[in-house]
Amino acid sequence: MEIVIDFSRLNDFLYQTPGQIFWTLFSHGGWLIFVIFILIDWLALHWRLAKKKYLNSIPQTLLAIDIPKENEQSLLAVEQIFATLAGIKAGPNLYEKYWLGKKQLYFSLEIISLEGYIQFLIRTPAIFRDLAEAAIYAQYPEAEITEVVDYVDLIPDDVHLESTPFNLWGTEFVLEKPDCYPLKTYKSFEHTLSQMFIDPMASLLEVMSKLGKGEQLGLQFVIAPAGDHWKEHGYHLIKELIGAEIKESEHLGD
Repeated sequence: MEIVIDFSRLNDFLYQTPGQIFWTLFSHGGWLIFVIFILIDWLALHWRLAKKKYLNSIPQTLLAIDIPKENEQSLLAVEQIFATLAGIKAGPNLYEKYWLGKKQLYFSLEIISLEGYIQFLIRTPAIFRDLAEAAIYAQYPEAEITEVVDYVDLIPDDVHLESTPFNLWGTEFVLEKPDCYPLKTYKSFEHTLSQMFIDPMASLLEVMSKLGKGEQLGLQFVIAPAGDHWKEHGYHLIKELIGAEIKESEHLGD
């Protein structure tokens, strides 16, 4: 039995001009791929715009926190504050996440120096203002919390112009290693025998207190509850470091 494969139609197709090849593919079902790509791009654009619209719709409140210097509260109190703030964790469903743009809200912890005057601030969604104040008052009953005007409004609108007399500089800190590596916390700054605590923020606050006229400096930490899914990466790294067998998860290809 002799089998003959006819490549004439393929040759005729390949000898067409690029425009003819495109039209042949497009008219024989290729338009469906084109529509799918447009739909994916449109959905991605809609998601980005929906997230931006959602975040812009959340009113924010800026609170200044003043704690008496003679306060002798343990730094464990700050851990409890963070534990309380984690109460804002919420998981939007697929419709809310991808169509309405809802995402996990967050707090912004900020230290600013305005010409040497230092303030500790917490930027919170207005709906969580009571939670933020309760978290702080629970650990620092003598604290004073007041709503203040956003210091960002002190920056002129023309600072981006070449003719502006202002000089701006900004940067973002990133982790040098994967986030499952431990960070040095306040426990590492306490001497185990003398119980003396060396404040790791002292040098930062000293620099901020030395700012001169017209100078401003701000440090911001954006925090949000993360759940437990991030731990899996840590478990995987530990097994890799100790040489343990790592079982790869199965997927559709398997």
